[in-house]
Amino acid sequence: MRPIYQSAAEEPRQRQPGGHAGLWFDKFCNQWLVQAGERRSWSLRASSNEKAGSNPKQDWIATVTDKPVGVREEIREAVLRRLQLVQACGGRVAVLRTQSRFASGLGRSHPIENGFAWHPTLGTPYLPGSSVKGAVLAWARETGVDPELHEHVFGAAERVGSLCFLGAIPLAPVSLEADVMTPHYAGWSESDPPGDWRSPTPIPFLTTAVDTRFLFSFVPRARVPAAELDRVMQLLVDALETVGAGAKTAVGYGRMVRDDACLDELRSEFKKEESRRRDQQRRAAMDPLDRELEDLAAANTSQARFITWLQAAKDGQWSGEALRSVLERIRREMEREGCWLPLPQENKTKRKHHERTLLVLRLMQEGSST
Repeated sequence: MRPIYQSAAEEPRQRQPGGHAGLWFDKFCNQWLVQAGERRSWSLRASSNEKAGSNPKQDWIATVTDKPVGVREEIREAVLRRLQLVQACGGRVAVLRTQSRFASGLGRSHPIENGFAWHPTLGTPYLPGSSVKGAVLAWARETGVDPELHEHVFGAAERVGSLCFLGAIPLAPVSLEADVMTPHYAGWSESDPPGDWRSPTPIPFLTTAVDTRFLFSFVPRARVPAAELDRVMQLLVDALETVGAGAKTAVGYGRMVRDDACLDELRSEFKKEESRRRDQQRRAAMDPLDRELEDLAAANTSQARFITWLQAAKDGQWSGEALRSVLERIRREMEREGCWLPLPQENKTKRKHHERTLLVLRLMQEGSST
């Protein structure tokens, strides 16, 4: 039982599907060992009577590596909103794919000794905006970027920088994997120096699997030249490809490569979503009758709109003022299409339009007499 629960009945037994993996991982660890004694001591060390190789820390990590974390629909909405924000602010975006395992937030406090950076609302791994800015800043210093540009972009003690770096978020639910570090020389002293004969102390930690795609972005705080924005984005990409991001980059973790094909697909989806959103706004502002007529026409695209409307009017779908309004719309539509023909016609197709014209006139007359 976990220390924060009064009874076993209150204790969550497993992570719920669709739940926030970060809250589960940080708050509900159930691998505690209660050591006997006058004062109970909680520990994640395996007890002496447990089977060989048992590792409570590794067992807890396994609770979030069994299936991808994050809800696809929520992640998609967050990504599309981010694209909308960046576009509105005139910023830059890039998709980068991990080429090695990625670990963010290992320095955070956690019972398993190594924490993890969870997005506060999505429940997925992410890289905070401050870490993104730090990675670009370190690379700019390493490559000797012009000091004037350096101060303008990243700021100084007496002024804020011109760009706001946003946290990097994944594009889809993320697969997590367990990794382990083994410091061979822990606990040594001058009288007991380190040596290869010491037994390693395995310390497990959580990582993001290879081939995870993240959306990186930044926006200007004020007007910034496009060339400067492009230069900073190139610095960001170069930093992630060369040095990496997150923890343990010195041993190869956190390397990423730009994925422009994925970004193109994302932008295409964004355009469709924007078109759908604008259409929803347009329809919401429409007169209800206009919206009904539009839906009728969309349901039957094999014939002219006025024919569909006329059939519905003939079948009695409207009455009173609504019917008169629909008939006026039908008349205007037929006149616009050159199909309003009150006089008899010789041509077969025109005869049909003549008959429809007479039907509209008859329905108008009947409507005006009621």
